[in-house]
Amino acid sequence: MNPILNTFPTIKTERLVLRKLKVSDVDDLYALYNSAETQRFQNKHYYSRDSLIEYILIQDIAFNNGEQIIWAIERISDNAFIGVRILYCDEGSDFMEIQGDTKSIFWKQGYTKEAYKGILSFLKNKNIEGVYAKINSENSNATFLIKSIGFTLNRSYIENDLIFNEFVLDLSLSN
Repeated sequence: MNPILNTFPTIKTERLVLRKLKVSDVDDLYALYNSAETQRFQNKHYYSRDSLIEYILIQDIAFNNGEQIIWAIERISDNAFIGVRILYCDEGSDFMEIQGDTKSIFWKQGYTKEAYKGILSFLKNKNIEGVYAKINSENSNATFLIKSIGFTLNRSYIENDLIFNEFVLDLSLSN
């Protein structure tokens, strides 16, 4: 088990709380993952509510096995569901993978960047060496956001006929 996973880490920032994903989030998750905006850069797989409920329920198992953390991002002022961020915790790796999606109505409002910064601060305090993010090469907004946080391009590769860029951030070097 990854040592950062002894209790579920709720993260609070100025405007957000990153909390455990709940079954009651299924409608928001359904809207997020099945939206045209999200699917544009994804695998074009549409999700049923039942499959998303199953996905939410298996998150406890993945967390307890030290495999991943999935946070629901919620705006503090009105409990609006902003999106999700997932942290993959590969055993024995010095770097962790971070990814996620944000509802398009919350794009370009600074929420995603704030969520990333909260997660990165949490990881740095846990002495995690670094993180990497994989972004569809056509997703210029996500690329801009990641670069603005300090991530740098590590490599490009093709997966399922899509070109992805992998960006890394060495937390031991970041502020």
